[in-house]
Amino acid sequence: FQTKTEARQVGEEENLRRFELIKPFSIKLIKYISGANPFLLARAVPDIYGFQVNLPIFSDKISGSGFFTFISDPDGVFRKAPLIAGWPPAEKIKPDDELYLFPSLSLEALRIYLNAQPMVVAIKSNPSWAMVDKIKLGNINIPVDERGRIIINYQGGLREFTTYSFYDVYNDFTEQRKKGFNPVKAFKNKIVLVGATA
Repeated sequence: FQTKTEARQVGEEENLRRFELIKPFSIKLIKYISGANPFLLARAVPDIYGFQVNLPIFSDKISGSGFFTFISDPDGVFRKAPLIAGWPPAEKIKPDDELYLFPSLSLEALRIYLNAQPMVVAIKSNPSWAMVDKIKLGNINIPVDERGRIIINYQGGLREFTTYSFYDVYNDFTEQRKKGFNPVKAFKNKIVLVGATA
């Protein structure tokens, strides 16, 4: 999602157009308890001021969409990752407005992999604020803080996850197949992230 400055540069009309494109991917199950409501929850979750969307060639074929924006602590270290973010931002939402929560890329990937819908449970913590009590995905309770963020586990090293070069994927692992590599076995039942860098 975009910062306030980026959203201003794009313009409100364009951001509303983009919102309509990704609105179907918002989280549908939000449970408000103990007096919590969208207006109060908007004060807790990270704000979305504007949207980045995929190119139409990709958007027409996707089954999910998630953001990968990270917000650092004041000292510049990334200790927590937001699993949800809300639109409209807290400063713009009115008491009767609907709050749309969007999933992070990691939560959306897990949703698709497990074929389960996420549910956000919000609870009123004081008269002017509600907090995220939990995020559920099927039978899994994901441990999050009051803003819907998960603590990042940096355990492991640089090669903790298996990586493959795009060249090899593009060439259907021709050289690796000669050495007995089986790409179907390597990728079956796996979550695969494709990026410019590993």
